Amino acid sequence: VVGIGISLAQNWRNRGIGTAMMQFVIDWCRANPVVHRLELTVFSNNPRAQHVYEKVGFQHEGIRKEAYFKHGEYLDGILMAMLFDKQT
Repeated sequence: VVGIGISLAQNWRNRGIGTAMMQFVIDWCRANPVVHRLELTVFSNNPRAQHVYEKVGFQHEGIRKEAYFKHGEYLDGILMAMLFDKQT
């Protein structure tokens, strides 16, 4: 199981960099024979990131209610993951 978290500086957003970064990691996981699962948590107030993750194939698995405190407010964490079917 591999967990990932990424962050892009604001002036680098909306250029496809986040999608490219995620695709690179996914390709690496697919090529690695021991990786079965790739997972992440995304803040509930970040729909742009959620869209990127959905676009590259992540599935929603659950919500961690008010699991984070950021900028004076509690935020939910949305759990997302993808599984890799490895033939042995």
